[in-house]
Amino acid sequence: MVLFGASRIEQWEPPPAGAGYALANRGVGGQSSAEALARLERDVLALAPALVVVQTGMNDLVRLPRAPAHQQRVIAACVANLAAIARRIAASGARVLLLEIFPPGPPPPADSPRWAAAALPGAVRAANLRLRALAGGPIAVLDCAPVLAGADGRLRPEFAEGTLHLNAAAYRALNRVVVPEIERLLGV
Repeated sequence: MVLFGASRIEQWEPPPAGAGYALANRGVGGQSSAEALARLERDVLALAPALVVVQTGMNDLVRLPRAPAHQQRVIAACVANLAAIARRIAASGARVLLLEIFPPGPPPPADSPRWAAAALPGAVRAANLRLRALAGGPIAVLDCAPVLAGADGRLRPEFAEGTLHLNAAAYRALNRVVVPEIERLLGV
């Protein structure tokens, strides 16, 4: 099994490990979905995994507070890249567990004007609604917001490590829902 994406995958600790499968982490911090797509063959498909857990897209959406006029175009490009990633993995014969884009944490106080109150959580919700349409066949889509998000659509404070990253408590909470789904998809 391969974990694939940006820093939210790279920093996944403790990893969603279980009996019956080996794990390779191919997260690279700071990358956009387009950059992840560009390295998919080398970093993932070359390993011939049975399952790939994908979580990326926040680095695309984080640009929106600086360019709100481009919101729909940025969301569409992000979703198109994630769809291409999922479909290429599925075409290789592997199963895909696409984790919806995790919600952002609270904006840093110094950056609050730049991080418009609802812009980023709203963009995450909009992208995730589109990602759900990818579910079917070898592609499963998992909504992690019920585990991670508060009523405001942002990462719950007890899970946030800054605005974009999760802490170990968040990953432990995710593992409680992700590991059973991994085991279901792998048949272990």
